[in-house]
Parts: sequence; C-alpha cells; structure tokens
Amino acid sequence: MKKYLIISILILLAQGSYAQNAEFLKLSSNIKSIDIGSLQDKAEMPLLASLASIKEENSVPVNDLEFSKEYVLQQIMAETWDLVENIDSIILFPKKIMGDARLYILTRFFEETYNYSLVNKSAGASVDRLALINAIWALGELGNSASVKTIIKAFPSADQTMRLNMMAALGKIKSPQASKELNKIMIDGGNEEMSFIEAGDIVFRKGYFGLLNPIVKAQSVGHVAVYVGMENGEPMVIEAWTSMRKASLRKYIGNWPFYGNYTTYPKPTMEQRNKIVDYATAQLGKPFSILHLSQKGSEKFDCVGLAEAAYEAAGLNPTPDELEIGWGWPLTPTEQYENVFPNFK
Repeated sequence: MKKYLIISILILLAQGSYAQNAEFLKLSSNIKSIDIGSLQDKAEMPLLASLASIKEENSVPVNDLEFSKEYVLQQIMAETWDLVENIDSIILFPKKIMGDARLYILTRFFEETYNYSLVNKSAGASVDRLALINAIWALGELGNSASVKTIIKAFPSADQTMRLNMMAALGKIKSPQASKELNKIMIDGGNEEMSFIEAGDIVFRKGYFGLLNPIVKAQSVGHVAVYVGMENGEPMVIEAWTSMRKASLRKYIGNWPFYGNYTTYPKPTMEQRNKIVDYATAQLGKPFSILHLSQKGSEKFDCVGLAEAAYEAAGLNPTPDELEIGWGWPLTPTEQYENVFPNFK
C-alpha cells in the first residue's frame, strides 16, 4: 500500500499538479529500486539519481581547451550525488525546481561535511576537501541567497585556497547580497588573498583528465601548472596544454574549481624557486605530449611532467620515482597532489 501511494504522489508531481508549491519529496532508501523513470517522460520528470548517470557517458566535449561551465557543473553534481545518496536521498522533484534541488543538495552536502573535512592538512588528497571546493564552485554557478549565507558562514574558518574559491563563487552570484558580502571581504583584506602564492609553486585544479571516468579511473585532480609570478600586475602560470604556454592564473583556472598551490617540504629556497621558473620558461613553445609517453621532456611534456621536471632541475623531487613508471599515463596530477604540501604562509 505504501509503495503504491508513493507512486501515485510521484505521478501527480510529474504531471505538475503541485509543481508550483511542491516541497522536495524525501524518500527512504528502500524506495530507490522503483523504476520511476518509466512512469513518465524523463524530460517532464527529472530524477536526481539520473545525475549519477552523467559519469557513465564516455563522451568528452570536442573543444578540450575550454570546457563549458555547465559540463563541469554536471560532473560535480554527479560526484556530489555519489557522496550523499546514502544519507537521506531525494529521488524526485518537479522540473520547475530542478535548479533549487541542485542547490539544496550542494548546500546540504557542504554544511554537513565542512566541519569534518581536513582543511589544513599537511599532505595527501582529501576527497571531502576537493568535493567541498567543487561544491563551493557549483554554488557560485547556481547561487542564491542560501548559497551566499552558506559561503559567508564558512568563510572565517576557511583556509586560503578555500577562500579564493569562496570569493570567486560570490563573484558569480548576481545579487546585491553577494556583491555586498564580496565587497566587505575585499575591504577587510580579501585583495591580499593572492599573496600566499609564490613563484615556483605548483597550482592544481579540476581538469580534463579528472572527467574521463569510466574510460579510465577518474582522477580527483585533473590539471597542474607552475606559477611564475606577476607580469604587468597579472599573476601568471606556465602550463603544458596544446603546447608549453604562459597564461594568466585567471585564465588557467577559468571555469574550473581551484585546488590550491603546493610545493615540496621543506619549501624550496629562493634560488631553487628561480631555477624552477627558469626551467619552465625555457620550455615555452615545445609540443604537448598528447599520449603522455614523454611526460618530462626534453622535447615534449604533459602538464604534470612539466612541473615535475622543473622541480627536478632545481634538485627537488615532488613525487616518488616509482610513480613515474608504467604505460600510458605513468604519473597523474592526483599522485603529484597527494605527495606535495600546501604553501600556506
């Protein structure tokens, strides 16, 4: 009886009878097996669970230089759904509140996870931490007043990397409330948040390789670059992409969550930092190793290999040598991220 009652309610919601004022319908985990998608056209009755199917698609956007924000957002929602589906799942909601439902999931995940994440950890990847950064980025894309409140509440206890993502998120939310809060942060010293990144740091973000699941095992971190300092008032990086190129940090981050600036421990000396920058600069214009078989040059590089080679040229070794052997993509951005340390001042 309970099962048929729930199905009847779902059909009514799908038909839009209560779409205008509908609250999210929370269902217990034992209802998940119901094939609700067969009851109505999915275009009229979207399933939150269907977000998880995004990561089952093998297609990757043709333009691998700049992914769309929506594509990255879909990936983040799929990953977030995987993390929350066993807690108290929302199975269905009317199409008209699809955006609100995504905001609800992200906000709830962030608020329930933030205090338990390893924010200022010494080294190693934290799925919760990266997922929190992803959630902040997505809240900025979908933002409303609840998003602003969530961000502002967490801002005082956030580390520098998280704060940069929070500031970027507030900048995306088009509301007087978000603008007011961002202006307040800037007045209180937010314009100095970039000062903790030093020339020679390795900067990490979500990226292309992290979206290939399930073709290969998806990586938490997808792309890296070497920060080389300020030029004409603009923070710059050198990255291996279509070729070895110099780009602004703003362009490098672009439409992606930013995972922070890292380096070895102990930190490089100023002399070593200069050697890292000089080495990366000397590779500008060289080809990108599209098959990732020549990671560290000397004629071709990939993104993680360029950073590794630059550090080795300065007498440092960010990742263990055994991680650089194998076939196809022997060293991954996530492996490098797991073996370096945040450069917090």
